Amino acid sequence: MTAWASACALPGVIATNNDHHRAGFIWQVLGAHRFQRIFASGPMGVKKPDPGFYAEIEAWSGVAPSDILLIDDAEKNIKAALARGWRVFHFTDETRAELPELLGIDA
Repeated sequence: MTAWASACALPGVIATNNDHHRAGFIWQVLGAHRFQRIFASGPMGVKKPDPGFYAEIEAWSGVAPSDILLIDDAEKNIKAALARGWRVFHFTDETRAELPELLGIDA
């Protein structure tokens, strides 16, 4: 997944239901070189699928919800993002191979 994120020309953030310690580790390992920001439920005080989690990302990004793509493995998070008008990709073992094409990159 990290290689795909690095190859993708689209800007991205990490949105995770982790505390600040785990989020710091995720950022150091995955985010510093590729992503613009990490949104972590611990520091935010709200987690996916709560609408407030998605609202904070929308407010920060300044883009229309229909221009935001959530890639997530939890169906409840996918449903919550769809309810806000986001585009979604349900990341599973079965759908994994489809993601590079969606992102416009070579697998």
